[in-house]
Amino acid sequence: MLRRIKDHVTWAEARKEDITTLLSARAVTPDGLGVTPDFLKKKAGLADVNEVVSGLYSGKLKLTKLWEMGIAPYFRLHPPRGGFPKSSKRPFTDSGELGFRKEGLHRLLTKMC
Repeated sequence: MLRRIKDHVTWAEARKEDITTLLSARAVTPDGLGVTPDFLKKKAGLADVNEVVSGLYSGKLKLTKLWEMGIAPYFRLHPPRGGFPKSSKRPFTDSGELGFRKEGLHRLLTKMC
């Protein structure tokens, strides 16, 4: 599947900071307010977003549990503030923005959140 879409998207392995940023800033809930500590206490009995992220990384919490709580399985991201620094039509390995990134996804996510 990644081979088919590699010319249209960029991806990398998510770090804990990236998931925390996405859940706290861009997650969609039925209330439309995002993932707040009150929402997590009501739906899952968890204290904060960091507890959710650590549960995801340890395997105690599954993504389907988040979807059952009402968190949408997608994130609506803005275009990157300041634009793309390189060509958005070339692969990342060839001075572009598309394809697999080893470490560069964190910078892009902070610009898009």
